[in-house]
Amino acid sequence: MLCEKCGKEYTGEFASGRFCSMRCLRTYHAVERSIQIAKLLLDGWENREIGKELGIAQRTVKAHFNKMFISHNITSGIKRVKLAVILYRKQLEEEHENGQHT
Repeated sequence: MLCEKCGKEYTGEFASGRFCSMRCLRTYHAVERSIQIAKLLLDGWENREIGKELGIAQRTVKAHFNKMFISHNITSGIKRVKLAVILYRKQLEEEHENGQHT
């Protein structure tokens, strides 16, 4: 079988059946959660609302945002706005590539 995260072939002995290790499993879930948080950001939700909706602490929401800020090289200014603009542009590009127009 191939791991869904890293694509490495493995024997399937790991309990999840879809990932080769706990590290890949945790990374996959962290990325999925960040995607959920990013979508709510684009819908205009506040950290408190995001945390309540997803059943996580506001501090955890902030940690996800900080990881996104670092990964997009956002170091100053109105970070949430800059991140939202970057994510929105990516969303528009993906829709354009897929032939979807809003």
